[in-house]
Amino acid sequence: MAEKEDFRIYLLQGRDDYSKEKALEALLEKTTSPEFAVFDVDEYSGQSAEASTILTGAGILPAGSPRRVVLVKYANKMPPDQQRELAKNLYMVPESGCVILVVPAPEMKDGRPAASSSVVSELSAAVRKTGKVMDFEPVTKKRDIETQVVPFVKRLFAERDTVAEPAAVDLLISRVGTDYTLLAFETDKLCAYCRDTKKVTAKDVRECSSLTPEERVFEFMDALLGRQGALALRLAEELFTEGSDPAAAALRLMSLLAGQLRQLWQARIILEKGPRTGGKAVTEEDMGEYAGLFAAPSLLKKQPWLQKRFTDMARRTGFPALAAWIRIAADTDAALKGAEGLSEEPQDIIKMMVFDMIREASDNDRRLG
Repeated sequence: MAEKEDFRIYLLQGRDDYSKEKALEALLEKTTSPEFAVFDVDEYSGQSAEASTILTGAGILPAGSPRRVVLVKYANKMPPDQQRELAKNLYMVPESGCVILVVPAPEMKDGRPAASSSVVSELSAAVRKTGKVMDFEPVTKKRDIETQVVPFVKRLFAERDTVAEPAAVDLLISRVGTDYTLLAFETDKLCAYCRDTKKVTAKDVRECSSLTPEERVFEFMDALLGRQGALALRLAEELFTEGSDPAAAALRLMSLLAGQLRQLWQARIILEKGPRTGGKAVTEEDMGEYAGLFAAPSLLKKQPWLQKRFTDMARRTGFPALAAWIRIAADTDAALKGAEGLSEEPQDIIKMMVFDMIREASDNDRRLG
């Protein structure tokens, strides 16, 4: 870390706990000496931390380290009045001291971070004014996935003396997502699973790695496209076994499903306007009319393997069926939110949606038959 980036106060927050932990290790290595850590590092949990204790600890001269550090984990759990008291007095931390506040990945409620998952606004603003806020979020941009996440996964396998074929790395990221903590955990599982061969294939990833909700919706869509109603129902029901709030699980499914339907619609545009039908390569301009109807991230900006996945799926359906599925999904979303005044359980509403989608697909097959 460059000298100009030395601060007396740090706030580490965001959903990527793996990168957050690595950053914390780097900060502690920079500010403390291992042989004096027992004297120069005070560690507290937010539930028991008080502003006066933090400030007093940071004000003591270090015994032998560059700084005297007060580390507060779960800083968001500090009583709000103590957080505000700390915010008002952060200026008192001397150059010889360092306060590091760490907030774990937020607890999610109805698809959004719970209010108690972050420090109070006054404390966040005070850190930005006198110190540094470090945000750690999963990578989402295509270019960053290729330049950061893929090398990260390859490095994890190399450190474990295991080789992963490129298709296996791509599939692992698509199934697990870009959360470094989950990727590290799944990589360990795969290395143990393939300890005899020291080589990981895409088949190994499919057999061993866990599915994110996003990947499970991919399989759900694949089952719908294959007219496999029983499998689609089972995959949808699995989402209700992973949490205590069925309504939140149902709304999360609908959000993911809506996104996939819109990407499938774009994939149909690519198929119909692309080179294989005699046209030129599809551009953002070709998507303009669609974008006016359904706001969604452009499929053209996704990774090539993800574009191929959607276009392969889109070959198995057409615009009429997709339009009907989008309408059914919208009606289901409205029912879940009570717009229709219905009283069914969320699981039953989702089950009816699957039945309606399968029936619509079968009717469309007969019309085309």
